[in-house]
Amino acid sequence: MKLADLDDKYVGQAAERIGRTVRGLVDRRARAAASLEITSLSTLDSRFAAKGPLALVREVPQLGFVAIAGLLFAASVAVLDQTSTQNRANARQAAGDQLIATPDGGGIVLAGRSSLGPDVGDNTNAYQNSAAVSLREAAKDKGARVALVSLTGYLTPAQAATSFAGVTVTRVYLRARAAGREAVQLPVDIKGDLLSALTKQYAALVPIRKAAEKSYQGYVDTLTVTTKEEASFKDLYAQFARSSAIEAHAYATDCDCVFAVVVAGTADQLSALASKPGVRAVEVAGAKLATTDLEIRPLLPEVHGVVPKQQAQPESTG
Repeated sequence: MKLADLDDKYVGQAAERIGRTVRGLVDRRARAAASLEITSLSTLDSRFAAKGPLALVREVPQLGFVAIAGLLFAASVAVLDQTSTQNRANARQAAGDQLIATPDGGGIVLAGRSSLGPDVGDNTNAYQNSAAVSLREAAKDKGARVALVSLTGYLTPAQAATSFAGVTVTRVYLRARAAGREAVQLPVDIKGDLLSALTKQYAALVPIRKAAEKSYQGYVDTLTVTTKEEASFKDLYAQFARSSAIEAHAYATDCDCVFAVVVAGTADQLSALASKPGVRAVEVAGAKLATTDLEIRPLLPEVHGVVPKQQAQPESTG
């Protein structure tokens, strides 16, 4: 049977069942957030919803069937994934981006109208080259431009304030890497003094992450394990609880959690910034664009080579 025929026969049913599962999950997490009286918790932890169908192992007897249906659905997704790179390039060109072919086949995308940062599957070396080209192109325009600054490491609030003195910082991206792969990538819009804004944000994150830990641990404590699946599910949420606790401790101790910064400055200011130690790349956006006009995908300092799927769009602070 051809894949297209398989899709026609099964994908509709699978999508309907998966849709019901996801809608139930959303309702469940909304109730949990309301019980904690923390409106931003569901936003900060929305990444866990992707694993949420596991939460229905005990409550939905048909979960095994849904899992099988999901595999069938994934078959059609795999076909779409094969053309995703070309689709991204087409979309960028449609938005006004300029694509230059490179020997590695990945291409260099100059700073365009609507995005900054590498996409999943892009090569980091090609991205850094494209960022350098965008910086040279920006020199032709004397006006202020928005730029994404990728770092070689993580900075504390004080270090970030020192490194970016003299330019206007509009957003920073935080990640408490000590928490491991589950650590939230958190964008924080900045108004006024950078150090003061980060100090305030760090303080606000501590109770939020503690509440997340309490929520996950409370659920773990209610589980009765009778199967391997239930044991795996319990371990998963126990891991979420541990990660949240580590994040709370990190932000309480002024962690080196700043990994990317969005700034606004002249070409001269941005060029000077690019030459500073610890700066990996400065990618400049199109003229007359504000931070809020852009889709931004910051690059983690530890990512080299092909950008993996976990390097996805960070979560919003709501």
